[in-house]
Amino acid sequence: MLSFAVVLVGTASLPAHAEPQAVAAVAPAVAMVPRIPIGHGFGRARISIPAIGLRNRSIISHHGSADDGPGTVLQNRGHISAPWGKWGGVDPGQIGNLLLVGHRTSGAAVMRRVPSLKKGDLVRVAWRGKTYTYEIAYRLLINFRKKKSRDSQSLQVPGKFGVAATRPAIVLSTCATPEDARLGLRWRDANGNPTHRISLVGYLVGAPTPAP
Repeated sequence: MLSFAVVLVGTASLPAHAEPQAVAAVAPAVAMVPRIPIGHGFGRARISIPAIGLRNRSIISHHGSADDGPGTVLQNRGHISAPWGKWGGVDPGQIGNLLLVGHRTSGAAVMRRVPSLKKGDLVRVAWRGKTYTYEIAYRLLINFRKKKSRDSQSLQVPGKFGVAATRPAIVLSTCATPEDARLGLRWRDANGNPTHRISLVGYLVGAPTPAP
């Protein structure tokens, strides 16, 4: 059991315990940079998560939405996809939502252990000579069959509609296939996505450091 609250958005399958603002840690001051206009993709980056032994895994940005065809192709090849566009995210370290999506039970299963992350665990993203460190604050359980719930992980402030971003956030989104199987939920969309997804949300801490 994770040590921080689960927030359900648009699903009645499991009980909600708290709103994100009730469990999010207060982040230290960060170095803010302007948002890049929609339509710009940041290319490639690398991610490391010490708590689960994930090291230097490739992130590739693409124009589109979370778990669409292009993103699924990237994930099937063992990468983490970063959608960029109307329902995509921002560059590493920027104010807004850096949304990262990866497989948990198929392909290279890059995000196999992501759901075990706890509040306070660190996520490091290396990009263009700098490393940006995010700290996990809360998680969302997404109902992929409900548009409002699905869209909530792509918001400027993850899980909070109508709220403007004031600091850089990161979302690590992966399938809840094992949990759905225990509930007897077998639905899949055209790209193989199950009913539920688990999204870990973190916020940038400190200033960027030189990438190794």
